[in-house]
Amino acid sequence: MSYKPVIYTCLWYLFNVQYNLITKRVLDSLPAQLAVAWVQLATGPCIGVVLWALGICPVPRLSRSDVAKLLAPSFCFGAGHVATVLSLASLQVPLAHTVKALEPLAQAVASAVLLGKVFHLSVYVCLIPVVGGVALACHEDSSFDSSGVIAALTSCCLFALRNAWAAKHGDVGGMGDGQVLRQTNLVMVLQTIASLICLPVCVLAPGGLSDFKVALESGSGMAVQLILSGVMFLMYQVSSFWVLASVEPLTHSILNSAKRLVVLLAAVMSFRATMSWRGMLGTATALTGVCGYTLAKRAPFTARPWRTAAVTMVVVLSMLSACLVPDEFMPQDSLGLASVTEAAK
Repeated sequence: MSYKPVIYTCLWYLFNVQYNLITKRVLDSLPAQLAVAWVQLATGPCIGVVLWALGICPVPRLSRSDVAKLLAPSFCFGAGHVATVLSLASLQVPLAHTVKALEPLAQAVASAVLLGKVFHLSVYVCLIPVVGGVALACHEDSSFDSSGVIAALTSCCLFALRNAWAAKHGDVGGMGDGQVLRQTNLVMVLQTIASLICLPVCVLAPGGLSDFKVALESGSGMAVQLILSGVMFLMYQVSSFWVLASVEPLTHSILNSAKRLVVLLAAVMSFRATMSWRGMLGTATALTGVCGYTLAKRAPFTARPWRTAAVTMVVVLSMLSACLVPDEFMPQDSLGLASVTEAAK
């Protein structure tokens, strides 16, 4: 039995959780969101130069046409990351990740428009609880901020476009032999181009690099944390490809859905965030819909997708039925794992 998938998955979850927690702390201390986003993007190329110089990764060989093909996904990569950082600055981490659960909806639209790929009808049925769950969670969350939700939705759309374009040009350039090396190089190349594309906006716009020095002075000790968040940003993407190279695509998709739950729970415990019962039901409904979408999309065009969609809808309707219970019969306090931790002490 190989332990690589388990080790890679643990690293993937660890890097992703640490990225979100560190980035949220940095954003709470540094009033320069665009600068934070750009430094995180630029950390990837810096690490890439070291890996290429030491021969750990082969130097990518790209022609002008290859670079031209990567411009669109790189733009979506950079802009999507900026939107993610803006959403984390405005929302609690649990709500931001609940909204980002809508990414499968954006991916379904992008696949149909850019790749001409239409899925089984049951796949789209599974998206209904995703939308409903996100709407319920947003309605019940006290940290709801329209600008943060718009940023999270924009991030979903841009990352879906990035994935579609990356799938269309997946074999571009000489990135090395083997899926792991190739995808690692691809991530670093995309980050390099994305950081160059985003540089003018991140220099000139408010909250950008022009305000970075003042922001660092106001947030003492944050420089190291900011660089560390950039390292975590690169590593959680690279480790995702390590997992993909060692498990089936369906397993990777399910692990990716579970990752949001792990990040959500870690954020609740770390920041003492609270969630109402209906907010938790909304998040659970959305994540259940994402799992159903993943299973239905991977199933063959037989009765299996419909069974997946039917089971998903039954589970989701059971969850949402709790929302019909009058408020006097629901717990009046918000549920936060931090309070459980305090009680244990």
